[in-house]
Amino acid sequence: MFKNVVVDQTDVIRIIHVDDDSSQGDFLNYFLPVSDGTFTIRAVSNPSKVLDELRTNRYDCVVTDYQMPELNGIELAALIRKEFDIPIIIYTGQGSEEVAEAAFSVGIDDYLRKEMDPSHYQVLAKRIRSVVEKKRLDNLYRTVIEQSRDAFTILVDQKVVFANKATFDLVGVKNSEDLLGKNPFPILLTDNRKKAERRYHEALKQNSSPGFNEYKIRRKDGKEVSIEVSTSPVSYNGKPAVICFARDITEKLRLEAEKQETQDRLKALVETAPDGIVTVDLLGKITSVNKMFSELTGFKGEEILGENFLKIKTMQRAGVDELKNYLKMFSRVLRGQLPPPFEFKYQRKDGSLGWAEAHAGFINIQGKKEILAIVREVSERKRIEAEMEEYSKHLEGLMMQRSQNIINNDEQKVSDQIISILSEELNNPLNDLKEFMSMLQKSPEMVSELLPVMKTHVDKSLYILEKALSRVKDPYMSLTRVSIKELIQGTLELLDIPNTIKVTTKYRGEGPVIIDRSKMRCVLENLINNAVEAMPNGGRLLLSANASGNDLTIKVVDTGTGMKPDVSRKIFQPFFSTKNGGIGLGLYYCKKAVEKHGGNIEVTSKEDFGTSVTIRIPLNAADPLLQYSNIDVITNRQ
Repeated sequence: MFKNVVVDQTDVIRIIHVDDDSSQGDFLNYFLPVSDGTFTIRAVSNPSKVLDELRTNRYDCVVTDYQMPELNGIELAALIRKEFDIPIIIYTGQGSEEVAEAAFSVGIDDYLRKEMDPSHYQVLAKRIRSVVEKKRLDNLYRTVIEQSRDAFTILVDQKVVFANKATFDLVGVKNSEDLLGKNPFPILLTDNRKKAERRYHEALKQNSSPGFNEYKIRRKDGKEVSIEVSTSPVSYNGKPAVICFARDITEKLRLEAEKQETQDRLKALVETAPDGIVTVDLLGKITSVNKMFSELTGFKGEEILGENFLKIKTMQRAGVDELKNYLKMFSRVLRGQLPPPFEFKYQRKDGSLGWAEAHAGFINIQGKKEILAIVREVSERKRIEAEMEEYSKHLEGLMMQRSQNIINNDEQKVSDQIISILSEELNNPLNDLKEFMSMLQKSPEMVSELLPVMKTHVDKSLYILEKALSRVKDPYMSLTRVSIKELIQGTLELLDIPNTIKVTTKYRGEGPVIIDRSKMRCVLENLINNAVEAMPNGGRLLLSANASGNDLTIKVVDTGTGMKPDVSRKIFQPFFSTKNGGIGLGLYYCKKAVEKHGGNIEVTSKEDFGTSVTIRIPLNAADPLLQYSNIDVITNRQ
């Protein structure tokens, strides 16, 4: 059983030698290490001290004399055997057959007569190594068998003569009498017994194992368990026997069944999917297609499988640009970059063209990476999209025409909307004025303190009315000479700008300009309020004015949320608003007011970076009051 096991012969073998003749100990200490360099020897002359020595230190073998005072070798061996499973050799010069028989009866491992020839110590050394290696292997096999998760059983005459702990756990018994000496076949389900008995007899007759076989057993608790068993012929105590290795495969079979069920379900899903499904290996060859893919293209699976996806008939008539796109897409996939969903044109077997949308992803097929694409027919959707786009353009034209008609012919409705908003805007300052008046009635001494505040609220209310009236109607221009710096600073003072926004103003040329003060103040107020609303978390606001040339240039720049291109293109259109409840006339009014001055207004914006609005108004260079200084003036307001 151990002939194929390799033992490390460099391991130290610790020997305790018991002999009341100390000279014998000296001989062993000298000759044994010469015969085997791995031996270390501890000599003990008093046999009564041997047990204490074994309890204190680890030894691999006991070599003891037979005739000694107090205890003879057999008596000592009997005491040792009660506590320790260690090889024992009786090495005596005065023995007999009777002594040897008595020694083996107490469990010694070997018996050897002393001889005077020094070469005899080589024989003793070999005997010591033999019993030690056998014991080590016995312990190793015992440990392996007892700790094995597989059930290990030996059968002789169809009865269990040995079983490890895993066997007891497998069949659900705890007591050895429930298993040892018993016929194991009754625990098998009835339809499994004949098969198991046949395999048992085949194993006895053959020199090789008939392999693994699956059975079902009923444990003592009644639970049915699936097991996998391997059998081999062995000899056990001189009798023909069969060694069985068994393991519980109930969970394994359950997982395999679930896996098979999942595979069957996935296969059914793929075959009945409403979209075409195709897999392609990393060389571009098509490895599988489902039924719907064949229906979409008109080609059967055998016409496509194994072909490079760029060379299949449904792609052969694609345009050059489309083929380039396919190549780029596939090269990206090879680099591990899955493309986003994409649309492509394809040709069916009957020659008709169609549009499809594909989604791609990586899958593993038997350890190999492949690309799975789900292809959906979108020809009808593309047709509807084209019709919708054409209809949208037509509708947009009608809406623009209708909007202009509203502006030209339905100003009363706009006025009603503005008056509704105006009532909300005036509510706060007028209520505040009412509260201040109540305070003055109660505490006249506060007049000097409250009058400036009340004046500010009155100015704000008048400003709101003036702004609203300017949007309802378009009065004639009222041109006056205005300091652009004072206009901008005055507008800023009227507005409630959060402290989280840093405001910077920059002026070039501080002389007066000829403009409509009211209209331009409304324009600035609109632009500044829009900039503040675009920076809810704070930011920077720059207002610059340059009146040093033939044009007045005003810029309002913020670091707010910015706008998408499709939004920035529409902001000056009437009734276009991104605010809830807005009527969309603020920027439209700004544009009209600037154009009344003969100027223009432009906007540039980038999403997440900010917006810049530029106003340009031509100046009358002949007016002597419009010869401005070229000195730059920069002021900051937090």
